[in-house]
Amino acid sequence: MSGKNKLQSKYIITSSDIYPESAHTLQSLGFTLYESFNNTNVCEPVAKHVDMQLVHICGNTYLCAPECYDYYSELAKIIGLNLIKGETYLSSNYPCDIAYNIIVTEKYAVHNFKHTDSKLAQCIKDKIRINVSQGYTACSACRVTDSAFITADSGIFKALEKYDVDVLKISQTGVLLPGYDTGFFGGATFKISPNLLAVNGNIKTHPDYDKIISFCQKNNVDVLSLSDNPIMDIGSAKLSICE
Repeated sequence: MSGKNKLQSKYIITSSDIYPESAHTLQSLGFTLYESFNNTNVCEPVAKHVDMQLVHICGNTYLCAPECYDYYSELAKIIGLNLIKGETYLSSNYPCDIAYNIIVTEKYAVHNFKHTDSKLAQCIKDKIRINVSQGYTACSACRVTDSAFITADSGIFKALEKYDVDVLKISQTGVLLPGYDTGFFGGATFKISPNLLAVNGNIKTHPDYDKIISFCQKNNVDVLSLSDNPIMDIGSAKLSICE
């Protein structure tokens, strides 16, 4: 691992469905892992997906679905989160499960804004809003940097192309999600430092491996395969220190 990616101990919130090998790799790098909330309001395969429950606003400020609030409030005391309670309770039928599945960067917010939680909408009112039809926005797009994204979704790709961002379109295959035909690359990845993108599985198993590596390198980001398993969508992860 290069010097620019030297990591300090941090906390990570992610699904307990993460590969054990991936969890071990993160722990060996100095991270402490906490399990995400098991939200029985939504479909079982995505019940533990933190990218459907918890939104990074800025710094250590997060907003979560109200049914998750008590759980994350207790966790916030341990790992130092500033937590805001959203207003929209999630349920299993689309689009009733997408209110918090949004991409938020320093400059942009990307989502299907017909279905964004109202409290969340207030928190991001100063962002440039990029509206897309794909409600599972955070699942569908991998944030390489605040101005570089990877997605298999054509609508997100076309929407982002109109802005001052770099975007790579990849195949819709190559990511597992038990219970569904396929998973999302965004849900299988997360930043663990400004210059390091972690993958739950082995990036070499993806059909667009070469394109992904080249794109990330172009944006000064290394890719870390957390295990030798096939890539699996776990609903990404959230760090307790600004990602």
